[in-house]
Amino acid sequence: MVAEMGQLGKYVLLRELGRGAYGTVYLARDTVLDVERALKVLHPAMLADEVLLERFRREARLAARLEHPHIVTVHDFGEDQGRFYIAMRYMAGGSLKARLEAEGPLPWDEVVRIAEQVAEGLAYAHEQGVVHRDLKPGNILFDERGNAAIGDFGFAKALSGAGGSLSLTASGGMVGTPPYMAPELWKNKGVGPAVDQYALACIVAEMLTGEVLFAGETPPEVMTKHVLEEPPLPETWPEDMPERVEEVLRKALAKEPGERYEDVAAFVSALGEEQKEKGKAGKEVSEKRSVKRQQRLPLSVEHEEESGMTRTLRGHEDWVRCVAFSPDGALLASAADDNTVRLWSVADGALLQVLSGHTKWVYSVAFSPDGRLLASGSQDGTVRLWRASDGSLLHVLKGHTGGVRSVTFSPTGDLLASGAEDYLIRLWRVSNGALVYSLKGHVGRVTSISFAPDGTVLASGAEDQTLRLWQISSGTLLFTSGNATSIYSVAFSSHGQLLASGSWQEIRVWKGSERRLIRTLEGHTDWVNSVAFSPDDRLLVSGSIDRTVRLWEVSSGTQMHILEGHKDRVNSVAFSPDGQWLASGSADGTIVLWPRAAWAVKRENEM
Repeated sequence: MVAEMGQLGKYVLLRELGRGAYGTVYLARDTVLDVERALKVLHPAMLADEVLLERFRREARLAARLEHPHIVTVHDFGEDQGRFYIAMRYMAGGSLKARLEAEGPLPWDEVVRIAEQVAEGLAYAHEQGVVHRDLKPGNILFDERGNAAIGDFGFAKALSGAGGSLSLTASGGMVGTPPYMAPELWKNKGVGPAVDQYALACIVAEMLTGEVLFAGETPPEVMTKHVLEEPPLPETWPEDMPERVEEVLRKALAKEPGERYEDVAAFVSALGEEQKEKGKAGKEVSEKRSVKRQQRLPLSVEHEEESGMTRTLRGHEDWVRCVAFSPDGALLASAADDNTVRLWSVADGALLQVLSGHTKWVYSVAFSPDGRLLASGSQDGTVRLWRASDGSLLHVLKGHTGGVRSVTFSPTGDLLASGAEDYLIRLWRVSNGALVYSLKGHVGRVTSISFAPDGTVLASGAEDQTLRLWQISSGTLLFTSGNATSIYSVAFSSHGQLLASGSWQEIRVWKGSERRLIRTLEGHTDWVNSVAFSPDDRLLVSGSIDRTVRLWEVSSGTQMHILEGHKDRVNSVAFSPDGQWLASGSADGTIVLWPRAAWAVKRENEM
């Protein structure tokens, strides 16, 4: 019970999440922002140990300066009633250790995905002069969407230039967890970023096999294996693993740091190359031009008696992340994990263009108000501006240090906003691609942004569980609302009076001018990835991980329709400007165009 667990500072303790030798981690609620946090509380018995207390303080200071999507964010450090605590982002997906115990070996594609995310966090920490030194499955945590982040910097080492360092442990003390400790840690000499690469290689092997690579009954036994013996890699590997991965792991597990990869990014890049080689079979790749002109070939058109004619557009080779109609409604743009943006004819479902150039997943796409330009945001950290008429590339906007999750033009078309995994929102001048300014304040990945129709305000949603409103003229933060869970979609109504936000199983509708919550729409059974108002503002459409598209009457909050047909999560929804079509993009690789006949009349079985 909350009352029984008590309160520390502004944090109400809800339940215990885990307990270790030095402290206990609780799920807590921040009573000021009304969001959930993980609260790491030092055991009272540890307070007499000045070394441990100082380590706790320095852990908070070190981690707080590391702002990266794949590092668990530290929000606060404090003391209340003689108890010291660190407030961190709550990672609802648990640890990699717990996942391996529950599931055993992971599929190769998933191993690479997790390794890449952890490596991104480590690379950033290393750039900031911080070595983790205790990377292990228990310190790799997942958010509610399965994204990995590194936690527990209690044994971290802050490098201070070429010669010295600031250690967070007692002088001469051995740090780390035996199964993941590099030989140089056991020898207590020359500790640098290579120890984290070694630990990650141990973890990759463990994810593939479900077994600890360097196991032993005592620390000396484990030490002998690390320092003197060849890595005990298994004789048989999972069938879905590329053949050369063992060679990559052996290099990352070399006894001497200088014999490993140049850095952790190079190690994971080598894994990624094997992933690419594995996936090349049967795929035709062309890199001659950044834009591939395609013939107008009509794609699959499916007929469903109860919903009229729906068009299913096929062509993307991976998840469709975003869909957007052109202002005249003639074109539909789609962005996908196959690193492309595609343009389709709404009239006949023909594929018109494939825009290539991004090197990673494309999360977002948007047309300019006049329909002449197209913007795309990608996991590669760039925003690209294209000419919609011929697909020619105009600008590549660089500056974000994380994937760009959302892009949107201002109503006048002179500004472009981008929200990213580096917690920033950037405003760019469309005419020359110059950065105007950055909006700072979110402490989690910015997932969605939306301009008010008059262009004076920008709304943003993020994984820090907040909805924020910003004044464009000054960059001032106007309003912050805490949410129980991460926010993955925001959208203004066409007249600007309403604002909708999508999160865990619900959509919230706000009176924009009054910044007041007026309605909560419930019905989805999983995360709401996308929301959009109809052109006349009478309907709201939502797409969810539960694989459904749902329509709601805005005035009453009544659920009008459930549109089913996608075989995987729905990532994006959009109304055509004339309100005659509804588009949905899904992780099943398809885009469905739903005609008005599919949802304009309320059916009795959905009353």
